[in-house]
Amino acid sequence: MTILDESVSTFFPTDILHSSNKLFTPQQIKCIEVNKLNAKKNLERQKQIEGISSEGVRNQNEFSFSKMLENYIEYDLTKIKDYKGGYIVEEKSSNEAQNSKFNHAIRHNIIFDPPISLDPSENIKCDECGSVELDFQLLRVFNARVCFKCKKALPDKYSLLTKTECKNDYLLTDSELRDIEILPHMKKTNPRKPEWGPMMLFLRYQIEEFAWKKWGGPEKLDIEWERRVKEKKMKKALKLQKKIEDLRKRTRTSQYIEKIKGKQEKHIHNFSLPVTNSMGLTIKKCSCGFEIEEIFM
Repeated sequence: MTILDESVSTFFPTDILHSSNKLFTPQQIKCIEVNKLNAKKNLERQKQIEGISSEGVRNQNEFSFSKMLENYIEYDLTKIKDYKGGYIVEEKSSNEAQNSKFNHAIRHNIIFDPPISLDPSENIKCDECGSVELDFQLLRVFNARVCFKCKKALPDKYSLLTKTECKNDYLLTDSELRDIEILPHMKKTNPRKPEWGPMMLFLRYQIEEFAWKKWGGPEKLDIEWERRVKEKKMKKALKLQKKIEDLRKRTRTSQYIEKIKGKQEKHIHNFSLPVTNSMGLTIKKCSCGFEIEEIFM
């Protein structure tokens, strides 16, 4: 008996029955019908598989596209600058560089030094040597006319003092140092502790002039300074003595009590002769005030 392969394309058995060349038996016709049904099932199964595979490919494409969007970066082309790969950078012109520096100075409130005039009578001169190359920072803050050369040559007059030095060496108070009209000062970041507040710097000769006026001269300032040092030492010694006494109180109480009473030696009672009091009791009395009753058995 001949059985047709399932992969054979679909055909109708009526065509075979009416064929003039061949005649099939009923068993062969039944086999042909079975093959036809199997071919239909295989065709439907293949269509389902193709539909599932096409849907999987579509989902995979959507997932890959969403994954690509995760690393998507939007650039603002108006703010991007072309640096030519880091090798060829166009330099700014001199006018643009000057304008950028000037705008930066205006934004940060930077004060420019005044130019030197061609007329010598209009220029401000140094009080020490007459030079026109002044330190304009000291001129603006302290109104001190001094050049850089004289500033370095005369540190005893134009050096800067901190607030702590003014308080310890010249015995000035915080209220006096904070008064700008009396003592102008310059604020500067602390180089050792940048996280702290800014330092207050004062000009030495201005501090000395105010201190001489306050204390009556350098000699009286030295006397006052020595007096305060002695007073500080006395207070420190008294404080130490008080701590020692407190320590003795806590550790040697009995000896401390005897020291207060002024009796360093052990007391021995010395009783007097027996005396009968108003209540009819016979007692003996010591010089320290201690009394005992005498009982006769």
